Amino acid sequence: MDMDKIVFYTDSRIVLGYIQNERRRFFVYVANKTQTIRHISDPTQWKYVDSTENPADIATRGKPAKDLMHSFWFTSPEFLKNPDSTNSSSEIIDVEVFEIDEKNPEVRTQITTYVTGHSKAQGLGSSRFERFSEWSSLRRAISNLTIRIKLWKTDHHLLTLKEMSQPSKQLTPQRLLPCPTAAELKHAETVMILTAQMGEYSSEITALQRNPPSGISPKSSLYHLDPFIDQHGILRVGGRLRQAEQMFEEKHPAILPKGSHLAKLAVLHYHGKVYHQGRQIMHGAIRQAGL
Repeated sequence: MDMDKIVFYTDSRIVLGYIQNERRRFFVYVANKTQTIRHISDPTQWKYVDSTENPADIATRGKPAKDLMHSFWFTSPEFLKNPDSTNSSSEIIDVEVFEIDEKNPEVRTQITTYVTGHSKAQGLGSSRFERFSEWSSLRRAISNLTIRIKLWKTDHHLLTLKEMSQPSKQLTPQRLLPCPTAAELKHAETVMILTAQMGEYSSEITALQRNPPSGISPKSSLYHLDPFIDQHGILRVGGRLRQAEQMFEEKHPAILPKGSHLAKLAVLHYHGKVYHQGRQIMHGAIRQAGL
């Protein structure tokens, strides 16, 4: 017998939901059964039949033989005799109607995993330097910050945590922290320069750290300066002046990003230190400072 069309019927809305499911995952038993059904049939072949019109339902109720003689167990339901019937039982199952409840015990709990990217912060971030209008004020702020960090790392704090958490007009930073020494101010300048360089020349610094001294790309704007990294991590100008009898900072000035706020603060600072004299004198003061 040639079959033009095969249709499957079930009176279980849950089963129809399982068969039509495309989104949710089931536990092993239901998953295996559903996979078998979908392997030998197509979900569009499945239709819903009400229990009152389901012949198989009669056999499960233990009716005596005389009752079966007058039931549609032998004659089939009416909608099967009329293929053009608009009876709801002959309608193809609609996924939206039989959506599976996520609380169904056979449905696996959906677990969502989020991946958070983390990039290692490099220093303070030179953008914060723009809050300062003077080189000396920025240097003082950085030195105070480093002093405070040192105090918190030691066993003997100037104030206990409880005292620090209580606001008071008398507890000002000036009274809490000692005045920075010359070495601490110098260290603050190193931090300032390192931060500015890392923000602008991170790729060059990484290249030099991995493959000194020729690791920098010829396409870099610093290539012609023959840069190198000193013992403090500062990026400095190289060249033939290595053989000159001058101070190290004068022979190899630190490289500040062109047009950066820190470079502007440095120019204004040393312009004031030479009492606003000519450009050459100011340039000499900056060079002598190792910038």
